[in-house]
Amino acid sequence: MIQKYYCIRTKEAPWGDYGDILVTGMVFVPEDGSPVQLERSGPFIPEMYESSGTIIITGNVKEALERVFPDINFLPVNKTKIVHIEWLNWDVNSDEPLFYPESGEPEGYFLDGEHDENTAEQMGDVWAITIPVWTGEAYPPQYYLPDELAAIPFSIFRSEKTLHSIVSQKLKEWIEIHCGEWVTFIEMEFRIVENNHEVRDQMQMENISN
Repeated sequence: MIQKYYCIRTKEAPWGDYGDILVTGMVFVPEDGSPVQLERSGPFIPEMYESSGTIIITGNVKEALERVFPDINFLPVNKTKIVHIEWLNWDVNSDEPLFYPESGEPEGYFLDGEHDENTAEQMGDVWAITIPVWTGEAYPPQYYLPDELAAIPFSIFRSEKTLHSIVSQKLKEWIEIHCGEWVTFIEMEFRIVENNHEVRDQMQMENISN
């Protein structure tokens, strides 16, 4: 029986791009394996969220994941710039945020603001999940296997050609119970292909139709 997989994404926030960046902040992942750099609002931080292919989690979630999913690894996150913005107290039913950055751009919430070390400390430890690269093909909402007996040996992974993070059904169900307030899932459709050329041809047809 083929296991189900899901693409994990951050839920849509109020106020468009301005709300999205208040939820996710800006994440920079160095290629040399050094700590992830995070710029965001605080002290609130979702227990888990996705930003540009990176899954950010709090220290409590990391400790719980380690007990249940020993195959998952983590990278430390440096809270490079944390700006005190208590946007959870704003009216989420309003069409506009309480205020806009001086620059007018969503990133201005952090670029225009000052780092607040006390706010950063209130957030506690922050971590990023290491996303292993699977050599198969996974383009939400489809993933492709060379034959029906093949298996994906990861609880979370991404295809080598995309940044989309894909999780197993077991991990999805655990997240929904423990830390799923700010994430959503898209079920992946399983397809069998005979070779990589068929995958690429199929994706080109789907991209044209969309």
